[in-house]
Amino acid sequence: EGVVQDILTKSPMHPHGIKVRLETGEVGRVQEIISSPA
Repeated sequence: EGVVQDILTKSPMHPHGIKVRLETGEVGRVQEIISSPA
């Protein structure tokens, strides 16, 4: 869980999850993206 800095997967859908890099530098796959309340 964290704030996404970059989306690394080019496809909007991926069977194993979309690969992202968080602001902390962690790279992993996300199961869902929820927008933060502004």
